[in-house]
Amino acid sequence: MPTDADHAAQSETFTPPSLEQAAQFGITWDPSVHGDSGYIQSSYPHYIYPQNSESHPVVRSSAHSLTDGAENFQDAMRSLGIAQSRDQAGSAIGTFWSPNSIDPHNQTRSSARSGYFDGFAGRANLHALTSRHVTRLLTAPAAGKGKGVRITGVEYVEYGQERTKHVVHARCEYILSAGTVHSPQLLQLSGIGPKKLLDEFEIPVVVDLPGVGENFQDRRWPPSLTKDSG
Repeated sequence: MPTDADHAAQSETFTPPSLEQAAQFGITWDPSVHGDSGYIQSSYPHYIYPQNSESHPVVRSSAHSLTDGAENFQDAMRSLGIAQSRDQAGSAIGTFWSPNSIDPHNQTRSSARSGYFDGFAGRANLHALTSRHVTRLLTAPAAGKGKGVRITGVEYVEYGQERTKHVVHARCEYILSAGTVHSPQLLQLSGIGPKKLLDEFEIPVVVDLPGVGENFQDRRWPPSLTKDSG
């Protein structure tokens, strides 16, 4: 059965850094955990913004490279015994250079819109509804005893007309893709989630699934300021 990592690899076209960039920053990667035919571009920026220039809070002597800070950071982590991961897509433990969603040909952002919509907007079988807000998923018992539930429709409202509910149905399948925060929120609003939480907001429980909406962790971004008076 395909894993989340497999699906992620299928969605991307990975472009490794240049040999010069890899040598300068010590970038390593593992081709086996990346895709080469997906719609989302994954690569490394050609240019490092001069965060360490004198016009920024981090002040350095002009004798230093604008990218010295990044190189020194990895050296510092290694000196503390923190290993460098070969590739964050395979293991995100330790230090690593993470690729960005950047088109390597023109250095523009590669997004869900550019990858999955702009090139297909003219298709006769693609219908995109904008300015709509999904309120919940409609469910019904799945066929067979103990088979759980199935999604039968999607309820939504139009902005400015929130009192009127609309429903769309699919003949094949429904894909919930509302991001890290709103995907579990929609499941909870649909009655799929921890019973204690659903009862608190008087949402009828469809499936008591305690893990929905739990264990969310935001990443930390510790800034550092240095001043070189030399």
